[in-house]
Amino acid sequence: MEKNVDRQYFKAMIKFLEKWFQESKCDCDSVATLLTSMDLSWRNGREPFDPALWKDWLESIEQVRKEK
Repeated sequence: MEKNVDRQYFKAMIKFLEKWFQESKCDCDSVATLLTSMDLSWRNGREPFDPALWKDWLESIEQVRKEK
C-alpha cells in the first residue's frame, strides 16, 4: 500500500477514535466495549458487530480525504 494511503487510513482511524472517545467519555470498560463492537467475526465477516461503527468509520475516511 502507498505511504500516503497508509497515512490517510491512519488519520481516519484517529478521527474515528477521537469521535468515539468524545461521545463515550472513555474508560477501560468502554475500550473493551469498542473492541467487541468492532469485531468482524460476529456478523458476515465484512461489517462490525455494531453497524453504526461502520458508518462512523466511513465518515472519518471521507473527512480525511476532504482535508487533502
